[in-house]
Parts: sequence; C-alpha cells; structure tokens
Amino acid sequence: MRITEAKLRHVIREVLEAESIPARWGPAISVISARAGEYVIAYDGDRLVQEVQRAVSMGITEPDQIIRFTSLDRLFPDRIYPLDVILSGIQVDSAYPGPCNGAKQIVGAASRVQGEGWGSLVYMAAIDEFGQLGADRSSVSVPAERTWQSLDRRDDLGRHPYDDINDPKTPDPYDDCAVHKGRSDQVNSSFYFVEDMPVNISMLRERGNEIEAFLGDAWPMAARFLIKMWAEVFSVAMYR
Repeated sequence: MRITEAKLRHVIREVLEAESIPARWGPAISVISARAGEYVIAYDGDRLVQEVQRAVSMGITEPDQIIRFTSLDRLFPDRIYPLDVILSGIQVDSAYPGPCNGAKQIVGAASRVQGEGWGSLVYMAAIDEFGQLGADRSSVSVPAERTWQSLDRRDDLGRHPYDDINDPKTPDPYDDCAVHKGRSDQVNSSFYFVEDMPVNISMLRERGNEIEAFLGDAWPMAARFLIKMWAEVFSVAMYR
C-alpha cells in the first residue's frame, strides 16, 4: 500500500488531535481466541483504540500493516514499534498429556510492565475465564513459578492437585496428568480455580468488553494486533 504525502499529513494531524483527547479507557483485559490457542492480554485501552482508529482511517485492515506504518513514522519515534500498547499477557492451551481434569495450562507468559502486578492480574482473569488453570505441563520458568507461588497464597483461589499420570494414586483416570517433581510440586502440579473473583479484575474484563463493542467491526483486527504485539514482548523476554 502506497502512502501519499497528503495522506501522511492527514494522519499526522489525526494523531496530534488524538493526543489532545483525555484518556477514556485506561487499562483493560481481553480474552482472544486464535488458531494457536487462547490469549488473555492486559493492554492500554486508549493506545489500542488510537492505533486501530488511525489504521481504519487509512484503510488498513491487517495488523502487519499497522506495524509497518508505525515503523516508518519517523516524526513519532516513540511509536516506531507500538509495544507500549501491551501491559502483560499469557497464551493458554488445553493441559496434556492426560485428561488433567479438563484444565487449561499456560504455555507462554510475558509482561512489558514489570513490578506492578499485571502478571498476576492476567493469570487471575484467565483462571476466572477458563474455570481451571495450571502451569505448563512440560516446563515452568522461574518467573512463572514465582507468579504461581504468589497466587497460591491468595484466599480467593482454590487449588486441586493432579494425579501423576505415570504413577496414579486415585482410581479415577480423569485427574491423571503430567506432573513436575522436585520443584514446588504443589504449585506446579495442581490446577487452580476461582472462589471469589476480585472486583478490580472484573472491572478490567468489563472494560475490555466495552472496548470490543466500541471498536465493533474493527475489533478482529485489533485482537490480531494485540496478539502480535504480545508475541513481540514475549520474544524480547525470551532473549533478554
């Protein structure tokens, strides 16, 4: 897609006008379904709406085009790669091997904003969304283990252990699952469920629903954009 100078001036004017508008949304959490699994992402609602509305005004329909345009936007170097949209996020898939009580597992987690508790908030939102959620059955990073240990101390979460699929102790095979041995066994070899969802997480989820409704037909592109930006945050965290 070719961007003319006139079109670029128009977009720059729109960006400047958008920056003068007071923040409306604030942080939000959305659950997004994709072929690679489910994603639970916390993000800056105002920045997301700003990027998507700018894309729509240019006729952009794919998140790659948003990224390609912002990477060329030299007048706004802080927008060269709009990772600032993302606060934190996780990728969720079905737990395996074994029935695992029908629980889901977190297969990827990364936060752009550190030290503000966004990781735990996203985990909590995911547990509420999927009902039963545990750590990755194949490996658990040290930061992820710390997050699970923190969640394990909460009064509003319940925990139920998996039965070792290689050494089952219960007659019902439905709770059989791969377990981690030798490192925080209870935390890493159990699934969690919500007993009392905190109000702040419910508010973040409701705000995400409001943003989805506000963006309407543009939400599917916005959702793909969030996944791509979170994947970049995850890649940076992996190679840090």
